[in-house]
Amino acid sequence: MDTSWNVPHVKKQLTRLLKRNHYDYIFCLLPQPQTHAGHKAATLLALQAVAEMPEADRPVILGATLRNKSDNVQTFEWLKNYEYSRAVSSLPELSTDRTVTFGFQNKINYKVIANWELAAHKSQGATQMTMSKGDLEEFWYFKLNGPKGRLPAAKLFDKLKEPWLEN
Repeated sequence: MDTSWNVPHVKKQLTRLLKRNHYDYIFCLLPQPQTHAGHKAATLLALQAVAEMPEADRPVILGATLRNKSDNVQTFEWLKNYEYSRAVSSLPELSTDRTVTFGFQNKINYKVIANWELAAHKSQGATQMTMSKGDLEEFWYFKLNGPKGRLPAAKLFDKLKEPWLEN
């Protein structure tokens, strides 16, 4: 992390943002070995910043990956040098299905929304090559969240499964 980033500065800014904005949730990429180094560093710094907050003020932080429905479920083993990267389970606890359809005659699915976001993320070069990949977004619940955030997170993901747009 410290070869490309000014870690104390980034941590200070993250801490300032977290205190000022009182987030309920933080969604990060799962910090696994194959995760791009910059994204992994961002997640590790966010985890560390959340871990250093008083428990009552902490947002729930979740680590995400994508997979296709035909793929095996991924497992996650925490990064041994980063205790705060421990998840409650090696398996994902929460998920959203990007293939759920909505809109006129159910012709749109959530991959369209993800593709809009990817198209707008112009600084990452090859990121656009991942358009339409991943049927499922799966999320790991980190131990540092403690038990209090599990039920609200589960309720949030249940709410995401409700239809919101009539055909």
